[in-house]
Amino acid sequence: MRQSRVGVIRSSVISATTILLLIGCSSNTKPGATIPPLNSANPGSSASQSAPSSQSASSLGALTPDSLSDPSVSYTVTEIPDGLSDVESEVLRAAIAYELATWSAYRSMNGDLSQIEATTSGEELTHTKEVYRKYSDAGQHVEGEGSIGVLSVDVSPARDTATVAVCQDQTAMKLLSTSGENQTPDTMKHKFNALYILTSQSSKWTVSKTSITGVDQC
Repeated sequence: MRQSRVGVIRSSVISATTILLLIGCSSNTKPGATIPPLNSANPGSSASQSAPSSQSASSLGALTPDSLSDPSVSYTVTEIPDGLSDVESEVLRAAIAYELATWSAYRSMNGDLSQIEATTSGEELTHTKEVYRKYSDAGQHVEGEGSIGVLSVDVSPARDTATVAVCQDQTAMKLLSTSGENQTPDTMKHKFNALYILTSQSSKWTVSKTSITGVDQC
């Protein structure tokens, strides 16, 4: 994964956050330490699962870790809370769509930020684009496997903001140069507790801010 996506300590090569690296975390870390949650390198796959505005979560089928994972980009959701309501399920889908969008973008580094722009807003969108640009300028990309465990999903009474608490595992992630040199900083290979703040506009949830709350505590 400051922490895109979920950004904490990002790659020290770029200057230590998830994507997240928590590529997405925009608080308490510097770009590069944690990769902001990378959303899918495959724009048409899981990254396109961003919370639908007209369909209820129940109409999309059972929400499970397997249904949210994307093997095509080596990204696994290991756990989700039980008994989520429809709106909580929509929030979770949006958070994972953001994760997959950032994860994929940092794997491919092909300049296509459309899925990041579709799943991210506000402070987090600005931060993620800045981190992406730094990785691009340094000729770096992410490989390996990413995983995330969702610990809780909380929606405000007004249903206009929500918080998703996650455990992001970057221990199997590598930061490589264009030539294939392993440039992974020690600060990247950890498990990070992170919070994603989502906001709802026009019935669409997007991740607007992220922060790291703990290292190797989950």
